[in-house]
Amino acid sequence: MALVRGHSVALVSLLQRRAQETTGRMQQWLEEHYQAEMKSIDQLSEVVRYHIESAEHLKNEMVLRGTKFFLMDVCRVENPTALRIIQLECLYQGFHLVSQSGVMPSSGLYKVLGEITSVHIENSKVPYIESLLRDKSEHIDWRRLLLSAALPWPSPSVPQLLAVLEGFKAVDSDLTGYVSEDQYLQVELWFSDGTEDAQGDSSEMPSSKRLAELRKFFFKLFADHSSLPSRLHYETMLRYFAADPDPREGFIRALSLGLGKQVKSPSQDQLVQSMTSMEEEVETSELSADNQEEKALDVSSTSSAEQEVSIPALLAVIGRKVPETSQSQEELVQIFAELNCGWEDSIPFSVLCQHPAFQALMKKSTQHQLIDIHDLLLCCLDGTDEEEQDESDSATSL
Repeated sequence: MALVRGHSVALVSLLQRRAQETTGRMQQWLEEHYQAEMKSIDQLSEVVRYHIESAEHLKNEMVLRGTKFFLMDVCRVENPTALRIIQLECLYQGFHLVSQSGVMPSSGLYKVLGEITSVHIENSKVPYIESLLRDKSEHIDWRRLLLSAALPWPSPSVPQLLAVLEGFKAVDSDLTGYVSEDQYLQVELWFSDGTEDAQGDSSEMPSSKRLAELRKFFFKLFADHSSLPSRLHYETMLRYFAADPDPREGFIRALSLGLGKQVKSPSQDQLVQSMTSMEEEVETSELSADNQEEKALDVSSTSSAEQEVSIPALLAVIGRKVPETSQSQEELVQIFAELNCGWEDSIPFSVLCQHPAFQALMKKSTQHQLIDIHDLLLCCLDGTDEEEQDESDSATSL
C-alpha cells in the first residue's frame, strides 16, 4: 500500500512539474506573440503616419497577417472612389429580389436603396438618379444603375465588342444566343489583360484582381438565373457595354453590335451642313416628282461599302418597351417613306443620319446612354457593411 501511494505521489509531482513548465512556455509564447503583434501594428501605424504627414497616396496594399506586416509589391490599393465588389453584390441581391427581369417602377428606387444600404439617403439624390434612369413608362432598368455603380471599368471599342461577340458565338456551337458560366469564362473579354483605358476616372486603372472580380460579377448581373444552370444572353450583355455618355454615339455602337459590322456615322459638322441644306430646300420649294426619283437613285447608288440599315434592324436597337417601340416604328416608317423607301428596304446609314427626325430619334434613345452616378451611390453606401469591415479588420490584427 505504501509502495502504491509513493508511486502515485511521484507521478502527481511529475505531472505538476510538467504542467508548470507547459504553462510557463505558453505564457512566454503569448507574451512574445503579443510583442510581435504590437511591433507589426506600430510598423503599420508608422507607415500610415508617414503617408498622412507627407500627403502621399499609398501605392501598395498594406497587409497585417497575424504577427507579420508587409507591403504587397504586385497589388495596388484599389481606387477609393470605386465600390467594393461586396457592395455591388449587395446591391444586386436587393434589386434582384424586387425584380428579376431588371425593370422596376421608378417610384420604388428610394425604398430599395434604403433597405439595401440601411442608411439615410438624401431626398434630393434619389429623384436625380431616377431622372437619369426613368423611361416614358416610369420604369427604370436597375442593371444600368449597377453598371454605373461598378465604374471605373475598361470601356470597349466597337471592334472589341464585335470581337467578343464572335468569341461568344464560337463557344455557342448551336447559336442559341446563350452561354453558361463556364463558356462565358472561356471567352476573352476586352479587359482580360487590364491594359485598356478605364471608363470613368481613367487616372485610376482597376487592378487585375478587381477586373477578375468584375468579370465574375458581370455574369451574375446579366445572367438568367431562373434556368439551371444559369445562362447569359451575351448580345444583350454586350449591348449594355455599348452604351456611351452621348446617347447618339451609344445608339450607333449598339447598332453596330446588332448588325455585326461597325457603322460609321458622318461627323457633326457634316450633319449640321446637311440639316441647313435640307431646311433651305424646304423653304424654296417642294421636290418635283423627277427630283424625288433622282433622290431615290442617289440613296440606292451610295457606295456599296457603306453599311446599310433597315427598319427591323433599327427597331431591334431602339428598345424593348412595346409602347416606345410602337411610337418609334411609326416615326421610322415615316422617315423611310420620305426617303422613298419601305419596310424591307435598306438605306445607307450616312444618308439616314442626315434626316433631322432620325437625329432626334437617336438623341432621345437614352437607354443607350451610359450614366455616371457611382459617386452618388458611393455616398449612399458609405456606411454599408461598415461594422462588418471593422470586425474583419479587428480579426486580422489579432
